[in-house]
Amino acid sequence: MTNNSIMVEHDYHIANQVDETPTNQPSTSRTNSERDGGDKRSNLQKAAEAYAVDQKETAAILERFMAMKESVSEYEQLRLRELDLKELELKWSGFHKRTVEDKSHVTTYGYLPVLPHVSSEYDTVWTVIIKCNEIAKELNNRYTVLTFDQAIYYKAKELQWSQSEDTKNVVIRLGGFHIVMNFLKIIGQFMTDSGLADVWLDSGLYAQSTIDGILSGKKYNKAIQAHKLTRKEDVMQLSDKILTLTRELLTEFPEFIAAQTATGKYWNAYLEMVDILLEFQFSERSGNWEIHLSSFRKMLPYFFAFDHVNYSRWGTIYLMDMYKLHGEAPEVHEECMNENFVVKRLNGNFNQLSVDQALEHINKISKKCRRDRGIDQKQHKIR
Repeated sequence: MTNNSIMVEHDYHIANQVDETPTNQPSTSRTNSERDGGDKRSNLQKAAEAYAVDQKETAAILERFMAMKESVSEYEQLRLRELDLKELELKWSGFHKRTVEDKSHVTTYGYLPVLPHVSSEYDTVWTVIIKCNEIAKELNNRYTVLTFDQAIYYKAKELQWSQSEDTKNVVIRLGGFHIVMNFLKIIGQFMTDSGLADVWLDSGLYAQSTIDGILSGKKYNKAIQAHKLTRKEDVMQLSDKILTLTRELLTEFPEFIAAQTATGKYWNAYLEMVDILLEFQFSERSGNWEIHLSSFRKMLPYFFAFDHVNYSRWGTIYLMDMYKLHGEAPEVHEECMNENFVVKRLNGNFNQLSVDQALEHINKISKKCRRDRGIDQKQHKIR
């Protein structure tokens, strides 16, 4: 019980004592005294009840805030820090380079023997699984972890289901780079005819052909850059309102914005989608496995809503497989928790890559040398 409530009860007892009249007083006087005392007691009792209700509401608000605070993820906590005035001038990547401590080692990666067959054929995919299984055994690894883009992922899963005995120690992952490209396309679909493309064009930020590539999700780097910049400008427009709120209520601000107008709801939805995109990017570049799964889970409803059938269907399976790693492949789960589900090419903080994106870098290097063109048709080029 608080000091204020004790004071209210104390005054209530004093009122009882003061208003008690001797029995030898006239009955009318006693009646008036009792009436006055009754009024005082009634007022004090109402005040005490109102205070108790207020205390319960306050306790409920505090309890809700503490629960909300406990549910805030690591990434969201970093976002709160991102809104400090001293940090607002930093770019998104620069901010996380300063705040994320990266203890992972540089990854060694390179080419395996090339298969002179179409990569999307079931026989080719099965050969890759078998060969990688053999390599893992030679390295004394109990599990084989393979990463594919969606076009090959579903075929690998079908083969795993049909050959469960031979692939029981195989873990198949969906490439993060292609997940991001698909989600960029969803954001582009969502923002079609919103005026965002006109803003980018009229400001001279991007040419029309570049904007088309951004909205289609094909220009990866430009799209990430464009959405980062747009998000920053939108948040800066709202900063005056945001900074008037307490940090404890900051997580409720999107609900406040969404309740205003249809336009506010629309642009708030866009900001939420970009936040999910950046959250996934954060998980890949920092090697945070838990945020990787939580952010991908947030993407799934959008895959369904925008009719991205392949990612909605196989993304659900991928997520369930990864959730089961803790029990079915604990060693792989431990490696993922230790940031070993991404590739680190160079020393430094916040610079890791999705496995399939690292493969794109390898392919880019080989294309510069012009040695892999037509390699699947020319046997003498295969090493």
